[in-house]
Amino acid sequence: MAFGMLALGQIENISNIDCAPRLAESAYHSVMTNPTGYGAYAAKCRKAGFKPDTRAAKFASRYKFAGQLNSIELLGYSTKSNEVYKVLLRLCLAYSALEQLQVLVGQKNLPIKNEQIAMELKTENFRKFQDFLLSESDEALERELRKFLNSKRDANLGPALRAIRHTMFHGNLNPSRAGLGTKSAFAFLENLEKTLFKTMDVTFSKWLDSEERD
Repeated sequence: MAFGMLALGQIENISNIDCAPRLAESAYHSVMTNPTGYGAYAAKCRKAGFKPDTRAAKFASRYKFAGQLNSIELLGYSTKSNEVYKVLLRLCLAYSALEQLQVLVGQKNLPIKNEQIAMELKTENFRKFQDFLLSESDEALERELRKFLNSKRDANLGPALRAIRHTMFHGNLNPSRAGLGTKSAFAFLENLEKTLFKTMDVTFSKWLDSEERD
């Protein structure tokens, strides 16, 4: 995923992207290196004299890159905006890893479920964000997202993630315009990110188990 894509929309003048381990952040983020179990799997493959599955290696590379993104510097933007864009970028890069994971396991649109986060997104507190994502989505994505937002029981955050990724790289994602300038909104994005990484870990672990059985 080329960083030149970031110029499409609102992000310009990225002068530094640091992929060093995020030791200053939470324990959760500081350990997002390889997907759980990948290191042992790769070592086992090498010991047996063959390379890891190319699809798995690509997934692990994208996962690690997203998880180790520590900071970005957007010239002319506030500290708050830098922090929001950092989480959004990390979230979108993680979605790229999810796409490769879907190739690996042979399943399109893996569900990313979290009832609490889904309910929070559907509240009036996030109405501005909802409206923003709907307005920035293409017709098919808008229809999918609206169906999710109008359902009280649907906890699959996939449509919201796809809408965020779409507007980040193809739209005009502005934190203020999207209603993401509050502490609660920032916390929501971080929890959404954690849910995505956790889902990928669980799904990849199941794939590893199936490989060992075979």
